[in-house]
Amino acid sequence: TGVRAEGTPARGPLVAAPASGRAATLSAADKPAKSAARTRRPVAETAALAARIEADRPTVSEEELAQELGITTARLRAVRRQARELELAA
Repeated sequence: TGVRAEGTPARGPLVAAPASGRAATLSAADKPAKSAARTRRPVAETAALAARIEADRPTVSEEELAQELGITTARLRAVRRQARELELAA
């Protein structure tokens, strides 16, 4: 029978249970290869999305905004800084 990797029967990915009854773990060769690093949304696009969200919800916190954009607060601050630099250069 199949069991979850944690050893509890449930819905989700199943792995074959060895005769010992303990869940089998995947070896490094069995695990899917990690894909290349995720590509980032362009700075100008991220800054525009952030501005739109802030216009719609003026009380949104920096943490909530970053979470909605799928980035960290540090990345949000960097995006804003880079967007300002791009505006000054234009």
